[in-house]
Amino acid sequence: MKRFSEAILKLIQGLSKAVLRFPLTIFFLVCCTALTCYMVSLHKTPDLIIQKLMFVCLLGSFIGVTAQFACDNRSGGVGFADRPPYRNCKIIPYYFFIGNI
Repeated sequence: MKRFSEAILKLIQGLSKAVLRFPLTIFFLVCCTALTCYMVSLHKTPDLIIQKLMFVCLLGSFIGVTAQFACDNRSGGVGFADRPPYRNCKIIPYYFFIGNI
């Protein structure tokens, strides 16, 4: 029983680290999950705007992961726990405005 509780505690700690590392991605995935539940509860084909909003949430989660990895790569290879959050993240706005070029 002790090993089981230690495994659960380790799992929760890892999950909390992931949530703190990828907050934008978690937000978009929660929104996408809520929209999916709403679409299933309709029992009919959802409106086009709902489908587009779900697609935007999926794209936003991908952009969140990409931006976070860009921040990790720009930090000089220092471990996640050893640096302040979002240091050297000046590249993030470029991901949102890349379509305007």
